[in-house]
Amino acid sequence: MRAVDLAEQGWSPDEIAEVLDRSLRSVQKWLKAAREQGVQALQAKPHAGATPKLTVEQREDLQRRLLAGAQAAGFDTELWTRPRIWQMIQDVYGVTYHVCYLSDLLRDLGFSCQKPGCVPANATRKWSAAGWRETGRALKKGPATPGPPRLRR
Repeated sequence: MRAVDLAEQGWSPDEIAEVLDRSLRSVQKWLKAAREQGVQALQAKPHAGATPKLTVEQREDLQRRLLAGAQAAGFDTELWTRPRIWQMIQDVYGVTYHVCYLSDLLRDLGFSCQKPGCVPANATRKWSAAGWRETGRALKKGPATPGPPRLRR
């Protein structure tokens, strides 16, 4: 658009290319498009991309199903995993997503990945504080296994 404005003010394509820090060929191409198709030909054109596999209604329904919980969807625990969500989408909507893409889909729906805690759910708070420290000490790496000494430089 700036190139067309400068050309209308009487600037040469060489001068426009130098001022805009673009190649002469690009400036010539822009000016030709503006002459032949109008200035609107230089407007940015959004890339549509692929059509979504799930409709807006299906995405809303999926969100409701996820909020209802995994057990409501027929699984034995309340833990949602990507393979479970993939299976549910395939069964309910007849659509197949790649399991790795589901993170993007879930983020678009307003969900985030949650890491389970490292303390078992049936553990008491007292065990979590004191016993976990003792267990951690016991699990620490012990001395190296016996064998020939390591050489150093």
